[in-house]
Amino acid sequence: MKSIKFVSLVLVSGVLALSACAAKPTRIADTHYGLDITIAETSFGTSETVSLRRVDIRGVQSGRSLVHIVSDNPPQYQEARGSFWHVATPTLLSRAFDDALKQASTDARFGTNETVQDADYSYIVDVETFAFEPNGEARVATTIVVTDSKRNIVLSKQYGATAIVTGNSATAGVTALSDALSQTITLFAADLAGVI
Repeated sequence: MKSIKFVSLVLVSGVLALSACAAKPTRIADTHYGLDITIAETSFGTSETVSLRRVDIRGVQSGRSLVHIVSDNPPQYQEARGSFWHVATPTLLSRAFDDALKQASTDARFGTNETVQDADYSYIVDVETFAFEPNGEARVATTIVVTDSKRNIVLSKQYGATAIVTGNSATAGVTALSDALSQTITLFAADLAGVI
């Protein structure tokens, strides 16, 4: 009986020694992404100020992970492993809207609550979808509400745009999301120019 226990102990010790000597698996580094948004130069017909109050987005889409669309019926989303936005998604989208509109505007002045005080107009972006299907399409779906300085609603509209994802990589998804968001901001800018 002692010899069986001794042999078992030797075998267990050997297995533990081998596993301790085995190389640890290589961890794949996380990758962090940003957006590349461009829209055409736009005249808003005024030099008034427009402030982005906030971007609302909920669920897994509100974090830093890139998000895949898994199913449409019912809507299902899954975080992509190892692929992250360089900032939280609401901040990412706030910067994208603000930067794109600032760069495109030939007359109106754009900013955020931090950079523009007592704006003539302000807007809220409510994001329903900001995700992509690998080898499918990227989708951006938003509702944007614009109010004047007296808090009267001058524009309230849903915007949706898609772009083809050419591959199953995170990079392909980010490129397509950039394209879809550029389309969304372009449509919004055209409507905004008609009401301010």
